[in-house]
Amino acid sequence: MKKFNGFENWVITEALKVFAREAEKQVAEAERTGKRLLYAPGFFQDTADSVKITVDQLTKKEHLKKIRKDANI
Repeated sequence: MKKFNGFENWVITEALKVFAREAEKQVAEAERTGKRLLYAPGFFQDTADSVKITVDQLTKKEHLKKIRKDANI
């Protein structure tokens, strides 16, 4: 299986952040208008966090170390 490089990891991570933020906004808006949803608040953020862990596991270790070093993680 092909491993992600640092750039691919970054692109996927940023897309997950945008997805989770926008989905959570939609959930909050729907709840505010009284709609009953299948998804609870926090569901999309939890899902994005789980996917991020998987993406990190599928990223080349030397690239992941550099990403974490650059982000001071």
